[in-house]
Amino acid sequence: MVGLTLGYVLATISILLAIKRQAEISQHQAEIAEKAANAAAKSADGLVNAERAWVMVYLSSPARPHTMYEYVLSVKNWGRTSGHVISVYSEPKIVNRLDDLPREPEYSAGGLKDVRFLAPQESWEFDSYNPSEILSKEQWDEIHGGKKKLIYYGVTTYRDIFKEDTHYSRFCYTYSSSLGFFILLGPPGYNKYT
Repeated sequence: MVGLTLGYVLATISILLAIKRQAEISQHQAEIAEKAANAAAKSADGLVNAERAWVMVYLSSPARPHTMYEYVLSVKNWGRTSGHVISVYSEPKIVNRLDDLPREPEYSAGGLKDVRFLAPQESWEFDSYNPSEILSKEQWDEIHGGKKKLIYYGVTTYRDIFKEDTHYSRFCYTYSSSLGFFILLGPPGYNKYT
């Protein structure tokens, strides 16, 4: 009888050890499955990012540098799907130095609202800017001479077709007195997109 009881005890211990081992294997497989699910979600997000609308703002350069010609502002959807442009805001500003600007841009109320849909690779000219309309000759001479900086900055907000998330593209163009036209240049918070 003792032998039979000892056999049952050993069999029970073996079964309990097998159950413990099976639980450890199951736990390990669950961790692997969770990692695979997270990787799949990241891959899907990456695919959405690659396919979604990417709307950027551009300020054209004049045919002749160092002149106060009219600049054209346009938005372009560089993405592979349509985007809904919700708003566009832009304004010129004169500063002594770019370092004088706040870390994060401050936008006034106004601008264009509920603007339009942009197909993939579609551009839309939404505004034009002629520095001679707002600058005096003295201001232009200070800017052209490098004593002051003329910037043109703003933001466009838009949605893509995949999510209801609102994206934005901030931009800041600075007049380069050496090149004679605006270049994409400003503090980090001014040239940023999501």
